[in-house]
Amino acid sequence: MNFKIFDHTLENNIFSHSANPLLCMCLLYEFLFLISKKFFSLSYTCKQLMEQVKLMIIEYIESVDDENFLTAVMLERDYSGRDSL
Repeated sequence: MNFKIFDHTLENNIFSHSANPLLCMCLLYEFLFLISKKFFSLSYTCKQLMEQVKLMIIEYIESVDDENFLTAVMLERDYSGRDSL
Protein backbone atom coordinates (compact mmCIF):
# COMPACT_ATOMS: atom_id res chain seq x y z
CA MET A 1 0.00 0.00 0.00
CA ASN A 2 2.87 2.32 0.74
CA PHE A 3 4.06 2.12 -2.86
CA LYS A 4 0.59 2.75 -4.27
CA ILE A 5 0.25 5.96 -2.26
CA PHE A 6 3.70 7.28 -3.17
CA ASP A 7 3.23 6.46 -6.86
CA HIS A 8 2.08 9.66 -8.56
CA THR A 9 1.36 8.14 -11.96
CA LEU A 10 -2.31 8.09 -12.85
CA GLU A 11 -2.57 4.40 -13.68
CA ASN A 12 -0.83 3.18 -10.50
CA ASN A 13 -2.27 5.49 -7.87
CA ILE A 14 -4.95 3.88 -5.69
CA PHE A 15 -7.08 7.04 -5.69
CA SER A 16 -7.22 7.51 -9.47
CA HIS A 17 -9.72 4.67 -9.91
CA SER A 18 -12.24 6.12 -7.47
CA ALA A 19 -15.37 8.11 -8.28
CA ASN A 20 -14.49 10.51 -5.44
CA PRO A 21 -10.75 10.48 -4.73
CA LEU A 22 -11.02 13.31 -2.21
CA LEU A 23 -13.45 11.34 -0.07
CA CYS A 24 -11.21 8.26 -0.31
CA MET A 25 -8.17 10.26 0.75
CA CYS A 26 -10.04 11.73 3.71
CA LEU A 27 -11.29 8.30 4.78
CA LEU A 28 -7.79 6.83 4.48
CA TYR A 29 -6.40 9.70 6.56
CA GLU A 30 -9.00 9.05 9.25
CA PHE A 31 -8.34 5.29 9.15
CA LEU A 32 -4.57 5.80 9.54
CA PHE A 33 -5.22 8.15 12.46
CA LEU A 34 -7.36 5.52 14.19
CA ILE A 35 -4.74 2.83 13.62
CA SER A 36 -1.98 5.05 15.01
CA LYS A 37 -4.05 5.68 18.15
CA LYS A 38 -4.82 2.02 18.72
CA PHE A 39 -1.43 0.49 17.83
CA PHE A 40 1.50 2.52 19.10
CA SER A 41 4.03 0.39 17.20
CA LEU A 42 2.47 1.48 13.89
CA SER A 43 2.21 5.17 14.72
CA TYR A 44 5.42 6.22 12.94
CA THR A 45 4.46 4.50 9.68
CA CYS A 46 0.89 5.76 9.91
CA LYS A 47 2.06 9.32 10.51
CA GLN A 48 4.33 9.14 7.47
CA LEU A 49 1.47 7.89 5.32
CA MET A 50 -0.89 10.50 6.81
CA GLU A 51 1.53 13.27 5.86
CA GLN A 52 1.73 11.96 2.29
CA VAL A 53 -2.07 11.68 2.05
CA LYS A 54 -2.45 15.20 3.46
CA LEU A 55 -0.12 16.57 0.79
CA MET A 56 -2.11 14.74 -1.88
CA ILE A 57 -5.37 16.19 -0.51
CA ILE A 58 -3.95 19.71 -0.65
CA GLU A 59 -2.61 19.12 -4.16
CA TYR A 60 -6.00 17.79 -5.31
CA ILE A 61 -7.91 20.74 -3.82
CA GLU A 62 -5.52 23.26 -5.37
CA SER A 63 -5.82 21.59 -8.78
CA VAL A 64 -9.62 21.98 -8.92
CA ASP A 65 -10.59 25.11 -10.86
CA ASP A 66 -14.35 25.08 -10.36
CA GLU A 67 -15.43 25.80 -6.79
CA ASN A 68 -18.91 24.36 -7.45
CA PHE A 69 -17.32 21.04 -8.40
CA LEU A 70 -15.18 21.08 -5.28
CA THR A 71 -18.23 21.85 -3.12
CA ALA A 72 -20.14 18.97 -4.69
CA VAL A 73 -17.22 16.59 -4.15
CA MET A 74 -16.82 17.67 -0.52
CA LEU A 75 -20.52 17.21 0.24
CA GLU A 76 -20.84 13.84 -1.48
CA ARG A 77 -21.58 11.18 1.11
CA ASP A 78 -20.21 7.68 1.55
CA TYR A 79 -22.29 4.58 2.33
CA SER A 80 -22.36 5.51 6.02
CA GLY A 81 -23.81 8.93 5.26
CA ARG A 82 -20.60 10.82 6.12
CA ASP A 83 -19.15 13.55 3.92
CA SER A 84 -15.51 14.62 3.52
CA LEU A 85 -15.92 17.47 5.96
